[in-house]
Amino acid sequence: GSSSSSSSGGARLALSADAVKDQSYFLAQLSPRQLSRVMFPLGGLTKPQVRQLAVSAGLATQARKDSQGICFLGKVKFPEFVKEHLGEWPGLIVVDAAYDASVQQQEQEQQQQQQ
Repeated sequence: GSSSSSSSGGARLALSADAVKDQSYFLAQLSPRQLSRVMFPLGGLTKPQVRQLAVSAGLATQARKDSQGICFLGKVKFPEFVKEHLGEWPGLIVVDAAYDASVQQQEQEQQQQQQ
């Protein structure tokens, strides 16, 4: 995800340029005040673009494998972590069709670029 200022002076949360790495679902927990104080300098870039910047800058991390899962969990599986900390809640999962279509389109474009 990335944040930006709106014309009303408040902050708003936007999708990342990289739909595969987008974290707006997690960042949505932040208040508008908190969002107004954070910056996401790589939010407008895809993972391949960031990798290329790392190569150009000669960074040691340029060839590091992507982490799988949530690094702060260690060996704990994500479903186990969520169940332990949030419990189980009955109910429906609602997906915004416009958001879902946007994410699918971004994923398709990224896959085409990688081919």
